[in-house]
Amino acid sequence: MLEKISRPVMPSEVSDLLLAHYGLQGELDAITGERDHNYRLTQNGKAKFIVKVAHEDEAFETLEFQSSVIKQIQHNAPHIPVSREIPNLHGDHITGVEFKDGQRRFMRVNAFMPGTALCDVARTPETRRAIGGLTASLALALYGFRHTADQRVLLWDIQQAAALSPHVQSLPLQIRRTAEGFHNHFIEVIAPLAGQLRHGVIHNDLNLHNLFVNAGDHGQITGCIDFGDMVRAPLVNDLAIATAYQMDVKCPLQSILEVAQGYHALHPLLPLEIDQLFNLVAMRFVLTVAITHWRSKLHPENAIYILRNAPAAEAGLQALFEISSATAREFLYDHLKPKADATP
Repeated sequence: MLEKISRPVMPSEVSDLLLAHYGLQGELDAITGERDHNYRLTQNGKAKFIVKVAHEDEAFETLEFQSSVIKQIQHNAPHIPVSREIPNLHGDHITGVEFKDGQRRFMRVNAFMPGTALCDVARTPETRRAIGGLTASLALALYGFRHTADQRVLLWDIQQAAALSPHVQSLPLQIRRTAEGFHNHFIEVIAPLAGQLRHGVIHNDLNLHNLFVNAGDHGQITGCIDFGDMVRAPLVNDLAIATAYQMDVKCPLQSILEVAQGYHALHPLLPLEIDQLFNLVAMRFVLTVAITHWRSKLHPENAIYILRNAPAAEAGLQALFEISSATAREFLYDHLKPKADATP
């Protein structure tokens, strides 16, 4: 995980580089990001492209990993709405560029995704099932896919929970005790069973800002973006991450079930995956509150963006604290009826 904030780049320079390398012109508007400098390129009053200038420490291999995954999805599952990559004038999807102050970065351009960001709509049971289905479709599309960068170490990876301990212990008291309980249970009970789970490359960040829906039909997913946090991990982790952002604190188990039903219909869950889902959802909440509180102190100038998901994660943790793992497991088993021989 990159902790250093990128040095600023001038939009005028980005425009010049965009024209020189891609032959594209238009109006650039900055979009807030955690690591990259992102811009929306508008032509004739319509948003057409997203321009991404990578962090100066970003490795080419990591960006190539993302590009390869998108190509794999488009080949195996063209119905999944991932953003189309725009090649530069030489036919490459990743462009090395140099700014006037000597900065060397990588630039990428993606087609603008239509639809309404999920953070701007009321989620329904149909929305949740559609997101579960999308998550399952990604798992199936990427089945067997390997890349040299897929086992990189990323703090946003639930598998790295042990490294999160100092940040959990530094949380404000009102949330720390709850977070510590779930965190310790995960390390002691859940993590040792990871080898028995199905693994693959996962998106790892299906949050409300990375998914888009049809404005008139919130059960129709129109866009899935930002593959920057991908890792090789248990497939159920991706379901848990997507579920965490869909959970309704007023009916936590029912909303967890709705996402799981969408997934289970396309990619049947194994008993152990159902066993762990509740605690994995809780661990995503723990990651969110611990990492965002820590990073907001490191980078107060970007705190509003960094902390945008923290309140919902804290509320989610408190809601799950009122439910036992056994109760959650029994509820999910009763409704999902797992198949012991589910594949792949």
